[in-house]
Amino acid sequence: MSSTAEPHSSEAYTVAWIAALPHERAAGLMMLDERYRLSPKDFSKNESDENTYAWGRIGHHYVVIASLPAGEYGTTTTAITVQGLRSSLPHIRIGLLVGVGAGVPGEKHQADGTVTTQRDIRLGDVVVSNPDGANGGVVHPPQALRNALAALQAEHELEDSKVGEFAAESRKKHPKAATPYRRPAADTDRLFKAVYHHPGGETCQSCSETEQISRSSRETPEIHYGTIASGNTVVKDAPYRDEIVSWLKNQNVDPLCFEMEAAGLMNTFPCMVIRGICDYGDSHKNDDWQRYAALAAATFAKEFLGTVDAEEVRRTPELRRVLENRRTLSSFKDGKVPILWLHGIPGCGKTVLSSTIIEDLRASSATTTPGLLYFYFDFNDQRKQTFDSALRSLVYQMAHRSDSAFEQLDHLRRNGQPSTQELSQILEKMLNGGDPVTIVLDALDECTTRDELLKWIQQLMASEIGSLKMVVTSRKEYDINLVLEKFVREEATIPLQQHDVDVDIRASVHARIRTDSDWERWRGKPRVQEEIEIGLMEKASGMFQWAACQLDSLAKCVSQRQLSQALATLPATLDGTYARILDQIPDEYRQDSIRLLQVLTWSERLLRIEELVDFLAVDLHSEPGFDVENRMPVPTEIVRLCSSLVTIVEIRQYPEEWDSDWEELEEVDSE
Repeated sequence: MSSTAEPHSSEAYTVAWIAALPHERAAGLMMLDERYRLSPKDFSKNESDENTYAWGRIGHHYVVIASLPAGEYGTTTTAITVQGLRSSLPHIRIGLLVGVGAGVPGEKHQADGTVTTQRDIRLGDVVVSNPDGANGGVVHPPQALRNALAALQAEHELEDSKVGEFAAESRKKHPKAATPYRRPAADTDRLFKAVYHHPGGETCQSCSETEQISRSSRETPEIHYGTIASGNTVVKDAPYRDEIVSWLKNQNVDPLCFEMEAAGLMNTFPCMVIRGICDYGDSHKNDDWQRYAALAAATFAKEFLGTVDAEEVRRTPELRRVLENRRTLSSFKDGKVPILWLHGIPGCGKTVLSSTIIEDLRASSATTTPGLLYFYFDFNDQRKQTFDSALRSLVYQMAHRSDSAFEQLDHLRRNGQPSTQELSQILEKMLNGGDPVTIVLDALDECTTRDELLKWIQQLMASEIGSLKMVVTSRKEYDINLVLEKFVREEATIPLQQHDVDVDIRASVHARIRTDSDWERWRGKPRVQEEIEIGLMEKASGMFQWAACQLDSLAKCVSQRQLSQALATLPATLDGTYARILDQIPDEYRQDSIRLLQVLTWSERLLRIEELVDFLAVDLHSEPGFDVENRMPVPTEIVRLCSSLVTIVEIRQYPEEWDSDWEELEEVDSE
């Protein structure tokens, strides 16, 4: 790639490269195609961020390199380093933790008494975090990185890794590093039996050859994919190492490598962990292979970045990348995948993502065809809770996209209000019209008649209407899973994982506490802002709605003491969140707030603001029971009674049988 212009904005940097030791950072610097000596012009380091950054480019990616303080390492120090980085650079999308680790070849005792290895891990090899679904490993890499890793693994089935090539190029580019970072002689890679303790000395020259495990000669490094174990203690004793491995295997974890930093990133900075093997975690440990192992890990990281689409990383939020980087959405658009099922915990952003899909499908259509139909089930609105309601909405939308469909509906309505069965039949007939149609159904779990709904979805997809595609979202509840798993392909069943969502939650929190007027009192206090951000992210657990509710509550704190106390006692669940919101309603608002929530819960439809104002003006214990003078002078201020629990819905046009076109108030959905 030719030289490119140095970016002026820090937002161009989407890759964070974390190194623990100085020689690990140096290996990272050796990988930069271009290094920029100055920070971006708009970069402002957070007051609490003590990191020193290096800026540069690898391929099409702009990369920022950070390292741990000299002489400090371990999970806690890593967590502090990453917290500082995220506070100053919240838009970072990809994380790489690159350095050295201790390999775990494992011993296999043969019947003849000889000892061999369970796996051929050598010094200078590279281990890449690629945990299986059962145990997870130290860090769940984002889906974007896992997909790119799978692509690179496939390439390595056909061609050798470029680790050796990139290592040679980097040593040539940096002559001073050529000797320290070259590969040591193969005969210095000696693996001893676990029971044999190092007799002493800086090298293994005096170690008994009879205690050495015999292995065939190998000069080139290999890449291993699997679980990396992380802790706060250096592993340098073979019996202790094997004891840990045995315990981990009982937990269904079979590590290929030990290291000391990755656990500090769990749940806060999902990334890819890449480790060059510098020792075997035994008493024979020395530093001979440290620099080469660091370089091997760095060269693999560079090769890996070459498989990650930089443009997609820059322009898509994490939730969108859940689809894009799996190539699932493109397959869906092409018709190769007829139905997508997105599932996740309450409040994780399923509705946000389904709305994003709708926007994307609209944008990709040059005209109103192919048709797009959608329905959001909502347990707060009785009109949006049943299969019948969904059918009526879908039929109405379809009828307004096609003259022939409208004629079919008009003919049906002449005989009175259509039944659910008639609506189902007419919709299927409309869908068979030939034009491509996509149906998006959000929150299946909030449908009160979902047995009917699920049966209909199954029948509709089995009817093999060639032009029909569908997207559904829900919590992963037993009955829904039981039906959908029968006909939704595995690659089209997409769980919204916590790490996918937390990136977007963090960006949202970061923006709100720095731009919203409610947070203006803390505008000049970056340490306080960081405390809020970290406090929320530690407990958000992938729940958008939880984080939003906490921000509403925390915004009312007028002193740092209040704020710290509130952060220390954040409720862990949405139920606890709503209970706290109710407790925090001022006494002077409490009676009207409860009445407002009661009538919204009782009502079978959304209520106009004017209706609610009149409702609150009624006093059955006075004469007259209703006096216009008791109306709120500013009707929209009704939301102040319990602003975190109710919201004003914009003017919207419903099908004419609903006969409603007004501003309305509704309870906030816990989704």
